[in-house]
Amino acid sequence: MLAKVGPLGLVLHTAAGGVGSVLVVVTLLAVTIGPWLSAHDADGFDMAGAFQPSSARHWLGTDQMGRDLLVRIMAGGRLSLLVGLGTVLLGIGVGVPLGLVSGGAGASSTPSSCAASTSCSPSPRSSSRWR
Repeated sequence: MLAKVGPLGLVLHTAAGGVGSVLVVVTLLAVTIGPWLSAHDADGFDMAGAFQPSSARHWLGTDQMGRDLLVRIMAGGRLSLLVGLGTVLLGIGVGVPLGLVSGGAGASSTPSSCAASTSCSPSPRSSSRWR
């Protein structure tokens, strides 16, 4: 008899799930607090330090303007997380009320809810290159 476990228990039950979870947590921590812990500015220029190889000071080296690549990757990851979070919140903010209205009104709201969801879908003409 299998014990009842939640979705997180199913993920952490395997070695790959545990390793993946640790990698996700480390990545989230690095992206959220990493740029503040670094001594380098993500947008600061140091033309004398351009194209430096990996070192103890710059773990991934520097770019053509002397900016630390690791700090820039972490700053870009933070922006990507914010965009993803905003997209999810917008989808929840629009989808949940539409679903509640659709479910509460019953069959009478089916045409309008179908029209609303179809208007958010890409048109067949915009995806004609996949034909």
